[in-house]
This record gives sequence, structure tokens and C-alpha cells, in this order.
Amino acid sequence: MRSHTDLNINQYHLFVKHMRLIWISEKVAFHAVLSSAINGTTPGQTIIFDQTTTNAGDAYNVTTGQFTAHVAGHYVFSVTLLIQRSTSFNKRAAFQLRQNGNIQISLYADAHQTDLDFGTASGTAVLYLNSGDIVDVTCRDGNLYIEGSLFKYSFFSGFLLG
Repeated sequence: MRSHTDLNINQYHLFVKHMRLIWISEKVAFHAVLSSAINGTTPGQTIIFDQTTTNAGDAYNVTTGQFTAHVAGHYVFSVTLLIQRSTSFNKRAAFQLRQNGNIQISLYADAHQTDLDFGTASGTAVLYLNSGDIVDVTCRDGNLYIEGSLFKYSFFSGFLLG
């Protein structure tokens, strides 16, 4: 015959298992784009992808350009940026995907051919985030033209792995 304590321990384990499944099943995914071009950047500037087409879990902030993890776990992030060269803007561009201010990956684009030539920087990272960790995309270089439009050439996406 089971004791009262054994039932309480078993109920506790079921409760913990149930709560873990609730946290794991939380949906976290976003896709944000630049709705208009950025005409000139400064070194260290956060790229603010100002329009979301998906923001399940409301973890991406269109005002700050930051993703904040509300749930610890492994996340996948993808970034693509389209730059344009002209006499007014640099022809080479470097960007970083950062976690809590630390560079996780660097991206590079080169629009070297002629004026009005385009270059693309693109990268993907799988990162472990704790609750409260922040991920963003920043410029390493200044004086860049980053294309943004209704064609959605420049974007930042991420999701929690299940």
C-alpha cells in the first residue's frame, strides 16, 4: 500500500513534467523586415527591422530592433541585409549578430562593381539563450545604405527550437 507521501511525490513529478511541457510548447518565432531604406549608418548602430510579418510570443521589439528571449532554449536566427553602393555610401559593409552585446557571427557584403551596385550579407546562427537574453543586429561600419522596401530585401528572423 502506498503512503500519502508517495502520492504527493508522484503528483509533484507529474506537475513538474506538465509545467515543463507547457514551457517547451510555447511558440516563439518572428520575422521582421526593413520597410524603408536606411540612408547612412553609424558604427555600432542597431539595425531596427521595423515591420513584423510574424511575432509569435511578442519577443521581437520593432522600436528597439531587439529580440528578448522569454524562454530559455536553443534558437535559430537568420539575417539578410542588402546594401547599395553609390558615390555617397561605402561599397563594403560588415554587420554583427550579437547576443547580450557579444558578437556571435559577422556578416559581410561587397557592392564593388559600379555605382548603384548591390551586395548582400547573410548568415544563420543557432544560439542557446537564457530567459532575458537579447539578440540584435548591428553595423560595424558607418555610412551605409541598407535597402528596405515593400520587396523585403533586408530581414531578421528567429525561432525557438522545439
